Parts: sequence; structure tokens; C-alpha cells
Amino acid sequence: YIFARAAQGDYDAIVITHSAFGKIPLSAETETAFLKEKIAEYEAALLESKAMEGRSMTAKDLQKSLDNYKSKLEALTDKLERRRDERIVTWDDLGVDQLFVDEADMFKNLGFATNKTIPGVKGRASQRAEDMFMKIRSMQCRCVNCGRFVPAGHTRCPNCFTTKQDDTASTVFMTGTPIANTVSEMYIMQRYLDYDGLKQDGLLNFDAWAAQFGDDVTALEMNPSGKGYRLFTRFARYKNLPELKRRFWRFADVQMDAEVVGVKRPRMVGGRARAIASRCSPALSALIDTLALRAENLPNDPKEDNMLAVTNDGR
Repeated sequence: YIFARAAQGDYDAIVITHSAFGKIPLSAETETAFLKEKIAEYEAALLESKAMEGRSMTAKDLQKSLDNYKSKLEALTDKLERRRDERIVTWDDLGVDQLFVDEADMFKNLGFATNKTIPGVKGRASQRAEDMFMKIRSMQCRCVNCGRFVPAGHTRCPNCFTTKQDDTASTVFMTGTPIANTVSEMYIMQRYLDYDGLKQDGLLNFDAWAAQFGDDVTALEMNPSGKGYRLFTRFARYKNLPELKRRFWRFADVQMDAEVVGVKRPRMVGGRARAIASRCSPALSALIDTLALRAENLPNDPKEDNMLAVTNDGR
């Protein structure tokens, strides 16, 4: 009901929750166009993966994602046939000019095709992030005349043949942690908010972006069981920082000064943080030995025990 009112009314602003936002459907036509783009992206990555030796697991993962998107496209085609006579208010009907997203870090699990198998690269998607990305792109690729989505590669709107796209629509992300866990989160933020810039510079493909702005780091780190150390390589460092910073600041306004943003922090005793070491108790030492034994002897069935369970018990 609220979506129908929004489509028919003339509101300055409408505030809804993340969950309500996710329930606003895209039109089947718009979602179909996006799925075709994703299929083309994964097909290109799969061809590249098959041409590389020793990357069979990457090819399997890419094939699985590709099959998933193809299944979604088939389901949408059937849905489109059933809904031709139905009247459903979709995101395209609302005519949103500007989208403000608070706690935008909740949408960082945006999927992308990649041939990098190293830890630190998370290419799998969440449904929430994909939904957000499609809605943002539908605003950026909207026909200025009829409001319909203009698919990538089309110079004219397929509905009314207008050549100009709506360049007034914009998106504002608000978050305290735009980059928290992996280097690839910088790419995801750029993909959301500077998609055309990445595409124009040939950096829309993650592997091309990673070659330009990311680096692999090999370091000594503790085993997941908490007992002993190992050498591990991760995609965990930026390079070409001046250029990357220039790109990020094309759309980002970063505030680091607590006084500027009005945050009052308590003073620390001694004026700085101190590390306080505590001796390991016999009970804790025995528990760590147990975790190490479990990690070295994991069963074939992950339902019985797995590394995630070992790590969680260690925490």
C-alpha cells in the first residue's frame, strides 16, 4: 500500500527500513537486463579461467555462479509471462530521484566474477547487496523521457528510442565502516558509486582493478585453532595509493576528526592505549590443544565438525 501511495504522490522524502526496501520489487524487464549482464560477465571470466592451468576450482565456482544466474533468468522469463496482465508497483514506477542509504556497510557482499583464488577476495553475493546494486543501476540507467531502464550497450531507449539517459539521479551511502575486512571492499564501493568511471577506465572487471590497486601479502599468522603459526598469503594491501585515493575522493566525503563530526571520546589513562598480557591458564591451554587436534583431524562430513566450528569455539 505504501509503495502505491509513493508512486502516485508527490513526496519530498520517504523513510523506510532496509527490510521494507528489499521488498520493493524490480520490474521483470529491468531484472532480466541485469541478469543478462551478469551472465555475460561470468561467461567471460569462465573462458579466461579455463585458459589458465591449475585453476580448476575457480572454473567450478564460476560455472556454479553462472548456472545460478541462468536459472534466475529462466524463472524471470516465466514470471514475466504470468504477470503481463497483473498490476504490481515496482521500483521503476516510484520515480526515485535520490537514494540515501544509512548503514551502507550492510550491502558490501556484492558479487563479482574473478579468477583470483587467494583469501581476501570475496566474490560471492548476498541477495540484499544484489538487490541494492540493481536498484542503484536502474536509477543511473533510466531514460529521461519514459523512465524505463536502458540496458548496457544500448545508445537508445528500447521503449521510446530517446538517446539521453537521466543523469540527475544519485545515491548517497552513509557508513562508519566503508572498508572493514578486505581490500576488495574498496572495489565494491567504487562499483556501487563510480560504476561508469570504472567502466570508462577499463577497471570494471575485478581482476583488472586488483592488478592495478591491490597486492598479495605473505605473512606469519596464527593457526585458526590458536596453536602454532603458519605462513599465509592474502590479498591484503593497496598499491598505487595516490591514484586510488583520487578515484575514491571523486564520490567520497571522509571525516576522520572526532571533533568535526561531534563525537566525544573519553580520555585514556596515560594518554595512550596499553597492551596488557595475561598468563594462559591450564584450562585454556588444554582447550587450545583440543582445538588444534580437531583442526588436524576434521571428518569428511562437515556436519560432524568443520574449521568454522573450531574457530568459533576458539573465540
